[in-house]
Amino acid sequence: MNSHKNPNLLSREESFVLVVDVQEKLLPVVPAGQSLVVEINKILAGARLFNVPVFISEQYPQGLGDTISEISTGDPFVFEKTSFSCGGSGSDFTNALSSLQKENRMQCVLVGIESHICVLQTALDLMNRGFDVYPVVDAIGSRHILDHQVAVQRMTQTGAQPVSTESVLFEWCGDSTDPRFKSVSQLVR
Repeated sequence: MNSHKNPNLLSREESFVLVVDVQEKLLPVVPAGQSLVVEINKILAGARLFNVPVFISEQYPQGLGDTISEISTGDPFVFEKTSFSCGGSGSDFTNALSSLQKENRMQCVLVGIESHICVLQTALDLMNRGFDVYPVVDAIGSRHILDHQVAVQRMTQTGAQPVSTESVLFEWCGDSTDPRFKSVSQLVR
């Protein structure tokens, strides 16, 4: 990679994706739910292209259902939680975070629902652990637009770096000469 690259740009070698609670009973109450699914699937397709690990949380799936079937992934690490923050979800995810830190994957590309509850609390906890958090603003959502806006503002004020789906994909690609550039371009059309 370019040694002059700004450290605030995402790197496919340093990133991982965390999909928060895109579940059967939660998604229908988010007004922009279907557009979120489209953007999340673009992120996941990019993660597959660039070998970026994917993690999926499920908030109390016995009550809220499984991750929706429309989320297309390869072989993600799926974990259940009852805490709102993924950071309080138990030893499996905590061990995964420790492994990511050892691999120097310190950039969390954060997508899911709801922005002002589980996404926000996860972002704050990950930053507290030393991770750089990139909430993908067009791939996170809440039932109410104000909650979403306040959550993005709060994450930003506390150190997260909001990005868009296209920003993530093209930062992972890095250069139009990358052999995957054409695939990335097709994803955003």
